[in-house]
Amino acid sequence: ERIVNGTPANPGHWPWVVGLYTANDTFYCGGVLISSQYVLTAAHCYKDENTTGFLSVRLGSTNRTNFTVDCHRNADKSQNLERSDTAARHEELEDQVICAEVDDVCIPVQGNNCTDFMRDLALLKLKRPVNFTKHIQPICLPANCEEPPSDASIYGVGWGKKTYDDDTSYDDTTDGTTDDTSRNFVRPL
Repeated sequence: ERIVNGTPANPGHWPWVVGLYTANDTFYCGGVLISSQYVLTAAHCYKDENTTGFLSVRLGSTNRTNFTVDCHRNADKSQNLERSDTAARHEELEDQVICAEVDDVCIPVQGNNCTDFMRDLALLKLKRPVNFTKHIQPICLPANCEEPPSDASIYGVGWGKKTYDDDTSYDDTTDGTTDDTSRNFVRPL
């Protein structure tokens, strides 16, 4: 499920969140930067499109719309891009956004002992490593597959829906939290 009725995230608060965009610069899926050259995302984002050119990766922005940075920028610089009411908040980030091409897609074949969640993973290798900045950082992964403490808050981050029954999505990254210690997400955050 998507994050429903989340809280708008401040720019740079989740520097590991990335957006995956189609060739026509339309937001398609989210992902997580796990190193300078690898992004973890959902396998269902690739469906039958298991090709490297299907999606590009945008790093360093909390905004999912294409008004600040166009990865496939038109040569006509005079084109006026429509700005949303959040444009001013993101103008200072425009120079920090990086668009990266995907070099390889790995969707591991999982055995029957894996949950549906573990079967829905894809690893993207970027053509070139990205430089880390204040707004582009890898997520902190636990050492040796350690479980988080039972009292740790769990955050879901992405570009969710404004309400459960509405198809309208947020332009900016949103987040939500739960104290669900079972780690089973069976409801929208």
